[in-house]
Amino acid sequence: MSVCGIIAEYNPFHNGHAHQMRMAREQSGCELIAVVMSGHFVQRGEPAILDKWSRARMALMSGADLVVELPCLHAVRPAEIFARSGIHLLSAMGCECFSFGSELSEASLLQLADISRNEPEPFRSIMRQALDQGESHARARGRALSELSGLSEAAVNQPNASLALEYLKANQALEQPMRPLVIPRVGGGYHDPTLSELGSASAIRAALQRGERAPALQAMPAPCAEMLSRAYPHQTANPKALDNLLLYALRGMSIEALRALADMNEGLEYRILRAAQTAASREGLLEAVKCKRYAHARLSRLLLAAPLGLTRELARAHPLPEYIRVLGFRDTALPLLRRIRRSSPLPLVTDPAAFKQKRHPVFELEARSTDLWGLLTDDPKARQAGRDYTFPLVRMESHTIQNRRNFP
Repeated sequence: MSVCGIIAEYNPFHNGHAHQMRMAREQSGCELIAVVMSGHFVQRGEPAILDKWSRARMALMSGADLVVELPCLHAVRPAEIFARSGIHLLSAMGCECFSFGSELSEASLLQLADISRNEPEPFRSIMRQALDQGESHARARGRALSELSGLSEAAVNQPNASLALEYLKANQALEQPMRPLVIPRVGGGYHDPTLSELGSASAIRAALQRGERAPALQAMPAPCAEMLSRAYPHQTANPKALDNLLLYALRGMSIEALRALADMNEGLEYRILRAAQTAASREGLLEAVKCKRYAHARLSRLLLAAPLGLTRELARAHPLPEYIRVLGFRDTALPLLRRIRRSSPLPLVTDPAAFKQKRHPVFELEARSTDLWGLLTDDPKARQAGRDYTFPLVRMESHTIQNRRNFP
């Protein structure tokens, strides 16, 4: 039983994702596709448009056999931690290979990974110079990689390239590395606003916000488009709804509490607390705090850590995922699930209600993230607390979707 792994957010699932999944199955020769997917908040520190069970359902309808969760503690973090955690879970599930999309070739990515992993003196020198000039760490690293590889900074700094690089580095650090499979990205860039049949997830979300529902849905497989159409807008997250919750949380925090948040450093807590007193919105707060040194995504993650209670202490205590939480599966994955339960170094979680008794701090953070996401919707059911402990697994059998609390 061979398994190819994919790390994803599916925010939402679109035609480009379906293409990558199809190519991964064909080119890897694997029998099953296992996906590690972000939960209710994505790596850029923003709420996912749909709840995680709906997004898992979309993946299963489009070819995935198993979808497990990348915990919020590891999903809403810098690219290095996001990638290392996803690779850790794929390896723990026994994947022989893992696949990802990229505009860069596998040879170019491996070259970049080698430079980044070894950090030769010229690399460190260029990094120091860029940081001294006020560049963010990500931009400084991009400049160093560009100069040493001969690739353009624009190519090196693409989000897909940055994540792909971290995937390869994390995989190379495994005791038994998996086989990487790079699928050339089709359609527009990662955040390309142009809407087409191969439009990006960003373009789809932007089109929905503009009221262009029909063109947005054309960029998605028909069953997924139908699901999103039924859900939008009342069962989807409204990012603007996060504004008041975030500002209230920040204004009630002390400097010490802000300083204790994960990935907070360099006195940034003073800038955030000062700006939070006068900002009228999340975007206004980001605008007030941003500077050349701090990328928008980094600041967005830092702000989200406040209402979630995502602290440095929690992150240090749990550097990697410690369980495999199943969101959904097709019956084809039953043998894999049994194999994971029998031989994986990580426990398999298929019954969150039972797992609740363990009071695992990472899962408790997950429950908070689900509760917070629900408050960003108009759906009375989603706004109820504790859904992470009660919502059933998504199970697909014979081309239908069924909800089950556990599997046989």
